Amino acid sequence: MTAPVVHPDLLFIDGEWVEPSTSKTIDVIDSNSEELYYKVAEANATDMDRAITAARNAFDNSPWPFLSPAERADHLRAFGKELAARSEALGDIWPRESGVLAKISTRASLGFAMVFEYYASLADTFGWALAAELLTIDEADRIVLTTRGRLLSNELFSRLV
Repeated sequence: MTAPVVHPDLLFIDGEWVEPSTSKTIDVIDSNSEELYYKVAEANATDMDRAITAARNAFDNSPWPFLSPAERADHLRAFGKELAARSEALGDIWPRESGVLAKISTRASLGFAMVFEYYASLADTFGWALAAELLTIDEADRIVLTTRGRLLSNELFSRLV
């Protein structure tokens, strides 16, 4: 059986599939048969640094921190929907690589999708304020206002200002 992994020889970094910095792989052993299920690229410190830098850059320089709660919720719901669509594949791979009971794995995979829906629904009921200024602490431990335009909860915003 072929594992439902698109690019086991690559790493997903900065929004694209890239070659790892080494040719090392990790054997994924089927917990049922104890045979090799597939191999995946092994990420090392260099790869992790690339991924961390890309993630930090994506957060700081993407629209995400400036999206409204409703827009963020839309993304969470879309992710959950895609996860649910892949529940059968996840239900197959999860028991093989970790030993979870196959009988519950597909249902549990659907449950994971529901978690994203739950957190998306919080955006519909939680109060938010678009903060034009955020408080930070400078090197002399003084509170400084900086303009960032990120979202804060109304409760947190009211405590800070």
